[in-house]
Amino acid sequence: MRANLLISFTILLSGLAFSSNSLAQRPATAIVQPIVFAPKTERLELTGTIESSNSVEIFPAVGDVVTHVYFEAGDEVETGSPLIQLNNRREQVALELAEINLRDTQRRLDRLQTIHSQAAASQQELDAAILTRDLAANRLAQAQVELDEHTVIAPITGIAGLSDVRVGDRITPSTTITTLDDLDHLFVLIRIPESLTPTLSKGQTFTLSTWGDQTTSIIGTVTDLDSRVDPVTRTLKIRLAIENVDGLLRPGMSLKADHLTQGQSYASIPEAALLWGASGAYLWTLDSESKAQRRNVEIVQRQTGVILVEGDLQVGEQLIVEGVQRLRSNQLITVVEQP
Repeated sequence: MRANLLISFTILLSGLAFSSNSLAQRPATAIVQPIVFAPKTERLELTGTIESSNSVEIFPAVGDVVTHVYFEAGDEVETGSPLIQLNNRREQVALELAEINLRDTQRRLDRLQTIHSQAAASQQELDAAILTRDLAANRLAQAQVELDEHTVIAPITGIAGLSDVRVGDRITPSTTITTLDDLDHLFVLIRIPESLTPTLSKGQTFTLSTWGDQTTSIIGTVTDLDSRVDPVTRTLKIRLAIENVDGLLRPGMSLKADHLTQGQSYASIPEAALLWGASGAYLWTLDSESKAQRRNVEIVQRQTGVILVEGDLQVGEQLIVEGVQRLRSNQLITVVEQP
């Protein structure tokens, strides 16, 4: 009886082994495709601050009472245009006196030169007259400068900002009259993580958007890179040129930059080709003898429609993408064409 049981058990094991071998040897149909590699991508959300290419704060050179204000906030001001006028009556009188004095010294010099040509005046007297005329001309120039300083003019072309200065105010050289910003040429300052500095170069573009309207893209082009990395924040400051298309951007505004970086390349496989077992993720490849080979892999990154995996895989190797659910190692595969 015992011998009969042992014979029956041996026959059962042999049958199972034969069934398993038969299953492994039975060809399976599958769809395959070459393995391709793709870089791992990382998306960074960075914040930048808009600056004008030319921006100034306007201060008066002298202090006095404001008699005229020639601009309003939001006006486009041209270079050399007057912004405010200060009381300049004293300076006008001083200029007139300097002009009179110059004319008088010039007449004396002309008369002395005539006398000198007739040998009736010495060279010393002529030199003294020339010096007196030159000093008078210098005082006239100084009076003109003092008069001009009472008119504050725009040093650049730009849009005028808000101002608290009104007619009748007495201002000093420390009083801020207004600001001027060139809104046609704007820049964005962004700090990039230290790890990304090798990937940066002039001419590179970033896609930017405002926090209020993230559907409208603004293209920024790298024009300058800082010469050093900030040792505290471990970031590199870069400057991007942008266009103020609708004139809605202003210095001081913040923009959001979505920056996509590419890293090391990994095998890119369809999601349907990835399976899970007790030991983790795996996939099936087709060897040179048209047999299925199981490959254990690790997931690196999920991208749109595909998964990047790390494992013992080579570019061009045949990946089984459909018909993978019941495969066995070394099972023969009949490749079918994709519809």
